[in-house]
This record gives sequence, C-alpha cells and structure tokens, in this order.
Amino acid sequence: MPTVALGDKKSVTFGARLMEGDLCNLYQGIYKDENPAPKATVKHAGPRTRFDHILEDDDDDVIETPVIVKICSDSSNSDLLLREIQVLNGLASTDPDRSKFNLYYPTCYGGFDYQGQMGSITSLIPDYFTVEDVMIAHPKGIDYRDMAWMFKRTLVGLWWAHKNGFLHGAVLPPHILLFGQNHGAKIIDWCYSVSTRAQALEITPRRSRPLGEPDPADSVYSNITQIPALITEYADYYPPEVPDRREASEATDIYMAAKCMVSLLGGDVKTNEMPDSVPREIQNLLNLCLNPQRTMRPSKADDVHEAFDTLLKSLVGKPTFRPFTVPGAFCNLLRKNAEPQLVA
Repeated sequence: MPTVALGDKKSVTFGARLMEGDLCNLYQGIYKDENPAPKATVKHAGPRTRFDHILEDDDDDVIETPVIVKICSDSSNSDLLLREIQVLNGLASTDPDRSKFNLYYPTCYGGFDYQGQMGSITSLIPDYFTVEDVMIAHPKGIDYRDMAWMFKRTLVGLWWAHKNGFLHGAVLPPHILLFGQNHGAKIIDWCYSVSTRAQALEITPRRSRPLGEPDPADSVYSNITQIPALITEYADYYPPEVPDRREASEATDIYMAAKCMVSLLGGDVKTNEMPDSVPREIQNLLNLCLNPQRTMRPSKADDVHEAFDTLLKSLVGKPTFRPFTVPGAFCNLLRKNAEPQLVA
C-alpha cells in the first residue's frame, strides 16, 4: 500500500479502491499525525447564533484516522479537487463558536501530489444514509415531518458555507448525508463550489422583508463566477442559471436543496408537483425556493429555515423526535457515482 509523506510528521497510507470514475478514484486510507496539537479546554464565548441549540462539539484529537483518499484520474480535473480542498479548509475552524459547524462537512486533512496527479484526504464518514438512499427506500415519499429535520439541517450547513463566502454548486441527493440516530447531516463533494469572498468584503445591514423579496444587500454576496460543472444524471435538480452559464448565488444552492426535498416527499422534480398529503403551506414555501428566476428566490438559508420552522410549529406544534432509519442503506462510495459534465 502506498504511503505519501505530507510533512510535519504527517502521512497518508491508502490501499483498497472504493470507486473508479472519470473525475477521481477513491481509496480507503489511514491519515497519520505523529505530532498532534494538544487538546485545549475552551469555554463558549462571543455571540450565539440561532442554530446553537442543535449543534454539538465532538472534536477529538487523534493520531490515526480512517480517511477517504481522492486522486484525480486526469490532471485536467485538478482544479475541481482543489476547489474542494480550499472550501473545506476555509470552513474548518478550531474557534469554539465556529467549530460546532464543522459537523456539517467532512474534515479535510490536506492535498498532495501522487505520481503527477492531485490528491486529497477527507474524513471517512460512517453510519449514514443519503437523500438518494431515502428516495430509493421510499419511492412514494416520506412524511413531511420526517423531511423537516433533513431540510433544516441542510439549510444550516448551507447557511454557514454561504456566510463564509462559499456556494456548494451541487446540492444533490447523493451529496447530502443524513444520520437518523441524532438527526444530523453533512454536505459533501465540494468540487463544484465557487467562492464569493471577493464580493463579501462588506455586509450591508439586513432589513425586515417578506421571504423571497430581493434584498439590496444581496449584491455584496453575489458571485460573478458560474458553477463550473453539471452532473447530467441530476440535470432536473439544477436551476436554469447553471446550464445557461449565468451568474449563480446562494439562491442557486437553496433551489437544489428544495428540489431534494420535493423528491423526498414523493414529488416530481420536473414539474415540482407534490402529493396532496404534503400541506399546502410547505408546498408553497418549497415552490418559492424553486422560482426559475434566481433573483426572485430566497437567498438567505437562515430566512428559509426560520420560515420553515414557523410553518412547522403552526402545523404540528411543539417538535418531537421522530426516529428514522433506512434499512439496507449503504455507503454511496461503493456505488458507481455519476460523473460531471463541464458546463461549456
């Protein structure tokens, strides 16, 4: 099994190939850190966010960590892998107020060169099922009360990424990992992401406005770079601005997240029609996020989260924990994943 030295007494060893694709080959590996940082004891400080009550901090210092190693099968795809490394490093934090959001993304242990090809190292994530797994297990759709936590956790992950200047660019069924035992979620595969940091230098104070009404402050978040690739198998999940090579924004990610929820509810992703069992109020909210015109969609994930939470309280009252499992679900890395088509 090959071992690659990463410097500073760190290395990665990988062997079993999990998947072979046109973009990357994926391997199971072990990341070794022989000089780990001492574990610090910290106290919560600073302003709290509206999401603190659903976040946990379970970071542990480790010496050897099971990981996924991605190695580009073609050097022309190196830029896509580099995007993921940069985003995951940009989202990761050891600050006690920020590190709680690390739960929503894979941990990135860096990149490296292997025989002239770009490689990356990310955490191996156990015991999950994807939105796609749920769709396969429940082709007629799930109860909207089960979809609720899946949507809310996805919105939290997107909100934090957007707040830090990143768009995901491919919020698709295989890229949302769900954890039924604690109603957690992770958003993976950031190879198609774009950065809005160049435009996010100044934040205009927000004003109260109806959900979906364009906000003049949105211009400071706007991204002037288009989403770099589209996975043709999931073409119906993308908003028009992606295949049309037009400007993307936070509303682009929110559109795709809403499409995933339509699928979970047993709806039609081509027409956005949903079963009559889905309350009209929830259908209206999702359809608002699915407006074909980007500037008419909500662009703040926390606004959507708040509006959705308000709807749920009016429909079901006080939230209760609903156990959710997907019998027979397995790691999607063991499947043949769809490959991206570059948007020309």
